[in-house]
Amino acid sequence: MACFIALVMLLMLMGGCQKSHPQTLGTIEGKPVWDQELFDEIGESRLKRLGKESTYSEFKRRVAPLMVETLRRRVYERSLLVYARRAGTVVPEALVDAAVERQRNLSRKDVHAQKANGEIYVIDDSRLGFAKDRKTIHKRLLADEYERSQLERVAAVWRDEVVAYYDANPQEFNLRYVVRVRVIMVPDLREATAVDMALDRGYAFDKVAKHFSRYRKEQGGLSDPYISKKPVEEYEGLSSEKLNRAVRELTVGGHSRRIDLDRGHAWVKLERYERKVTRPLAEVYRAIEKKIYDQKYLKAKKKLKGRLLHDSKSTPIEEMAMKATIRAAKQYGKFGVEWPEWNKGGWNFSLDRFTRRMRQGK
Repeated sequence: MACFIALVMLLMLMGGCQKSHPQTLGTIEGKPVWDQELFDEIGESRLKRLGKESTYSEFKRRVAPLMVETLRRRVYERSLLVYARRAGTVVPEALVDAAVERQRNLSRKDVHAQKANGEIYVIDDSRLGFAKDRKTIHKRLLADEYERSQLERVAAVWRDEVVAYYDANPQEFNLRYVVRVRVIMVPDLREATAVDMALDRGYAFDKVAKHFSRYRKEQGGLSDPYISKKPVEEYEGLSSEKLNRAVRELTVGGHSRRIDLDRGHAWVKLERYERKVTRPLAEVYRAIEKKIYDQKYLKAKKKLKGRLLHDSKSTPIEEMAMKATIRAAKQYGKFGVEWPEWNKGGWNFSLDRFTRRMRQGK
């Protein structure tokens, strides 16, 4: 009885998803690409889950982009390694030893922590299953060193770039606008007429304000400095919106005509307007330099990646991804079918159509 139960269990296990013999999908710089390596890198458990819960059209839509992205990364890394060897790039043995030891001891959580701290030679956690031996790690470091040597030259930051960024983005460095106005405010029409006559005759605004104004008479109608992140065109320093609107329309040294209020009459003069930066360039120079460097580095990396992918002597990525997706469907899907049968289910899996849809992000 026990033997019968064991036999049944064995047959049930054999009926599930099984690994087929690895097959090549194509070549990257003369080296074969095996389908099973691709499946392992993406994650067999992930492919099994997708195969179990998806129809074949859904499986294709969800898995094909993973295949394309994984292959693009492989082509790029392999091309980096080829160029690194041509250029004679060298990685110190001590550095390889340290990376091997660290890689053996790091958990996935440790990898994320190291990456967050800017550790240079920690291999991406998505590659953990493929970087256990010294030879593989040495190749990774060699490719990384060549990539860094190419990008650092392009990403170098000059002082002129830092100064230009500082001047163009003042809002990032605690920019403040300082606005100061002088106000003449009188309670009745008789005094308002006298003020108009004095100003029309050319008397200085501050002298007229000191003589007539009921607003801050001791200061000659001069307001406290209004400091804000908003420029004078958005001034809101006075209690009356009519007065604020008049200030917004003035240039420095100019004053308004008479403004009739609910309780009296007023005139405003834009006495002072300046920009004030509370964090000088010297204080933020390094932060700006790093920001510009990171932007240039990423842009240069994207350009380098595009060039290497274009120049790589490899089987077209879309062709390999198409084969890998079909083989994954057969190996992990509950709907496993052979190549000629894909079109029967409404999935026109031609290479041209596949390539076009991948480039469109579909």
